[in-house]
Amino acid sequence: MGGGTNIGDEAFYECESLTSIDIPEGVTSIGENAFYRCKSLAKATIPASVTSFGDNAFNKCESLESVTFADGLTSIGDYMFSECTKLASIAIPASVTSIGNGVFDGCTSLANVTIPDGVTSIGYSAFSGCTALTNVAIPASVTNIENHAFSGCKGLTSITIPAGVTSIGDNTFNGCTALASVMIPDSVTSIEGYAFNMCTSLASVTIPDNVTSIGESAFSRCTGLTNIEIPNGVTEIGNKAFYWCTSLENVTIANSVTNIGDEAFNGCTQLAKINIPVGVTIIGKQMFFNCKNLTEIKIPDGVTEIKTSAFEGCSKLANITIPNSVTRLGYHVIKDLDGLKEIKYSGKKAEWQAIKVENSQGKYMSTETVGNKASNLFYIHKNKFDVVCSDGTLSYGGTNQ
Repeated sequence: MGGGTNIGDEAFYECESLTSIDIPEGVTSIGENAFYRCKSLAKATIPASVTSFGDNAFNKCESLESVTFADGLTSIGDYMFSECTKLASIAIPASVTSIGNGVFDGCTSLANVTIPDGVTSIGYSAFSGCTALTNVAIPASVTNIENHAFSGCKGLTSITIPAGVTSIGDNTFNGCTALASVMIPDSVTSIEGYAFNMCTSLASVTIPDNVTSIGESAFSRCTGLTNIEIPNGVTEIGNKAFYWCTSLENVTIANSVTNIGDEAFNGCTQLAKINIPVGVTIIGKQMFFNCKNLTEIKIPDGVTEIKTSAFEGCSKLANITIPNSVTRLGYHVIKDLDGLKEIKYSGKKAEWQAIKVENSQGKYMSTETVGNKASNLFYIHKNKFDVVCSDGTLSYGGTNQ
């Protein structure tokens, strides 16, 4: 082809018989959807004169196998190669400084990609669903990696995040089931929701000291994760942050943490012990639900409420320490604790019996307390146990008491 300095929007839109394109020197721009869904297009050659591409330029070119760039291009438009399912490798020109949203989204054959030094940003879902991609070298120049950037890259085994990145966004590595190793730099201050959700091969991760928050489901269903240390500086652990991490055995939480969300450790069936920081004031809903290997727990002074089913199903939990700062206990807070022997309560018997108990409708009524509503709180089926108070002992137990 020849003539003109630009190829307009939708110029070759759905030209299903087009098999190759050699863009001549002199063309400077290629418009949006220019080659959209050219189903037979297998090869494209792009000269150095081209400096910009519109969004979706080669989107859904399902036969595209080869793309040759020359330096000149500075940015790659959104969804430019999205769903080019036969594209196996690509070298991004050294002149490019940003990779747009969804550029390679759904490129299921993409196994090799070269990101040049000078790129500063990787867009939303840029490599999402690239299931053949096993490793990516992200250059030190990158300071921003958007949400979902590598989500669903099931073949990705390792990743090193550059030192300039400050946040690991929502769903960045969600569903990267082969990811066994990740290096998070000290520059990172937040790990957002679902960042490593369902990274089932991830056995260990080091959270840098500068991180202040761990988002909702950030490491949810990381079934290979065995140890985690929450560093000093983190103040918040989101809901379901480590939900169903079924191999997690050891957790150390720094005292800087003041908020641990609902279901944070729900289903961590190998977790045997955990420390709750002194600044925490609420034990969230189902926080330790079904932690079958948990043997003891100490609730720190200052906690005022233990929410619904916080320890339900912790069948080996034998000892619980509860401070007299607690004024509310959630519905079935310790249901199915077949191994429970003793609750150590720092207050007096009258204080214990005056604690409000949540009813089955999720409400706290002035008349519903431990003293007259033990059935809501101590639904533990089999065993009897003692509550050791500062002025004596109260005994509970039996089926559905």
